[in-house]
Amino acid sequence: MGQVASTLIVALGMIYVSRVLGSTTFGIVSIAQAPIGVAYLLINVGTDQALTKYLSQFRYERKDENLRRLMESGVIISIVFGLFYSFATYLSAGFLANQVFHEPKIEVLVKIFSIAILGQSLITTSWAVIIGYERMSLKSYHSVFYSILKSLTGPVLVYLGYGPVGAALGEAGPMMFAGVLGVVFVYVIWKSVKKSQSTISHMEGVKMLMVYGYPLFFSNIVAGFRPYINTYLLSQFVANNLIGNYSVATRFSALLGFVVTPISQTMLPLFSKFENKQDDLEYVYKASIKYTSLIVYPMVAAIIAMSPQIIEILYGDAYPQASLYMKLYLALFFFTGLGSLSNIRLLNSQRMTKTTLNINLLQNLVTLPLNVFLIPRYGVIGLLVSELIGPRVGTVYSLWAVKKKFGFTPDYQATVKTFLPSFTGFIAAAYLFSLVSWNPWLELFSGGLIVLMIYLVGIVALGALSKKDVCDIRVITESIGPISGLVRPALKLIERYASE
Repeated sequence: MGQVASTLIVALGMIYVSRVLGSTTFGIVSIAQAPIGVAYLLINVGTDQALTKYLSQFRYERKDENLRRLMESGVIISIVFGLFYSFATYLSAGFLANQVFHEPKIEVLVKIFSIAILGQSLITTSWAVIIGYERMSLKSYHSVFYSILKSLTGPVLVYLGYGPVGAALGEAGPMMFAGVLGVVFVYVIWKSVKKSQSTISHMEGVKMLMVYGYPLFFSNIVAGFRPYINTYLLSQFVANNLIGNYSVATRFSALLGFVVTPISQTMLPLFSKFENKQDDLEYVYKASIKYTSLIVYPMVAAIIAMSPQIIEILYGDAYPQASLYMKLYLALFFFTGLGSLSNIRLLNSQRMTKTTLNINLLQNLVTLPLNVFLIPRYGVIGLLVSELIGPRVGTVYSLWAVKKKFGFTPDYQATVKTFLPSFTGFIAAAYLFSLVSWNPWLELFSGGLIVLMIYLVGIVALGALSKKDVCDIRVITESIGPISGLVRPALKLIERYASE
């Protein structure tokens, strides 16, 4: 629920800023964020996942003596790397603007954005601790605070006439404040841990986190540099207004973040508890894929089918290419049923971080040459097609690694039975509104309803859910309080026809 609230709040601010600035200026702001994204990549040395894993594992195994020391070591690492890259980015802003991107006007934007680097470093570490302790309410409070601050600051500054500078300040200022608040939350958790004699020093704690994290650091570099290479290629071969369309389209992945982000964040601490419990590990792995796909697939189908209506309602005709870009970009989420969210986290939870590095190396070896070939020729379309096809090599490799190490695979039959009704719903809704023209709000509501109805009928007809699955889902939905009342009628209907 915290993810839903924070995403909606940020979306409102983003929509206002992108509308006021227009596609060309918004594209320039997006270019200025590219070097900051590289810095975000470099400050993440893998110790966040190390913190989450060890805090979760040690708490589960009741090894509490080193919990405080690990948190302290993690904060030290985040401050050192955050400060270093903040200063480095600020001092290199002129070179990046003039020599790399050939856009002198972004120099001041890069300097402003550099403030956010330390904030992001602190946020990453604080979230790692919070998730490791499974204190998701704290993470929700933190996300909502940051979202409110961001959604107010940027739009107000843009409204007052500060333009792209206001948009940059609206990003950097809230990020820094949120980083400080994150440290406060870590302190609250730190204080709650019973004092005991630690068996490791701060240096040993740093070493422990870095040894686990260094393959992930290189893995992040390998995987993470690709988007910024793509941004550079776009800046050289694609008009700024098309980059603005692309930025708007990709930000709609936040709609799927309602489901994807919370679930993916809980996978690592959950998997980390079962290093020596193979049967439990297999169950939670398969369930994580099946139940995530069950929710994500109809959402993807509905958003893709209704993308023209969504863009028209929010932006009018200001971003004419955004609908097509959104369809291609969101198609990536159809690979959830192959473990695109679960495989890497399973491997990392079992300390197979070097395998993660190999997966990302393989993905880049295939995808980067495709990007270099397709972007200059086909622009944003070339980028989206390349990113849809190329990384699937890594998905196949991760499935092979999971099978070889643990002896189990996703439930492919369940994936197919969930995908087919979703895709059918997408085809039906998209085809219908290619023939008729109604009010966009009416089309959006009707299209979503069509996808949902076809999906529910399809999963029942194909036997995608057993009665045990329905029971599991009913238990899960109890955690969402009053909203669970909206789900119960559908569950009762599905249970009546579900397989044994």
